[in-house]
Amino acid sequence: MTAPLCRCGDEQEDHKRKAAGCRAPDCGCARYEPCAPALSADASLAVDVDALLAEVRDDVDREAELRRDLAEAVAVRASVEAERDNLLRELNETSTSLFHARGHMEAYRTQRDQATEAIGQQGTRIAELEALLEQAEQYARDLQDDGSVLPVGRVWDEHVRYLCTTCGSRYREFHNHPCGRLEPVRVRITLIEE
Repeated sequence: MTAPLCRCGDEQEDHKRKAAGCRAPDCGCARYEPCAPALSADASLAVDVDALLAEVRDDVDREAELRRDLAEAVAVRASVEAERDNLLRELNETSTSLFHARGHMEAYRTQRDQATEAIGQQGTRIAELEALLEQAEQYARDLQDDGSVLPVGRVWDEHVRYLCTTCGSRYREFHNHPCGRLEPVRVRITLIEE
């Protein structure tokens, strides 16, 4: 049978031989006295094995829990990376759409500017034509006032008649006129605006 063990692990005989007493700083035993009851070697070995097995089981359980946590973290990371990839793809598509939209907007602005310029040019041309028309109407009124030109109105009817150059009468074709041969003339019936 062996000597009783101190809490620091030394046997009683070894423990008493040390000049400074127990080497465990928080042992709490007397300076040269053993602080643990005497145990047999088999009992101390059994206690140590059970304690070690309990620690190993705790370590295994802790490791299994850590593996589960790691697997969950890996799954979360994979889902976050997939979401990131989707967001990056959507961002690229949006950027491409925005680039095309900007191109269309620039083309629209160019067309709008060209149309605005063309409208301005047409407005200028319309103003010029209106001025020319006003001058032409004034010129026609002046000619009518001088008696150089007969007033012109809207044509109501236009047909061919035959004129006798001797008496000035007008007839239809194949009319037997005593003055002689008839000349074809075009007769216009107009509405005169006064």
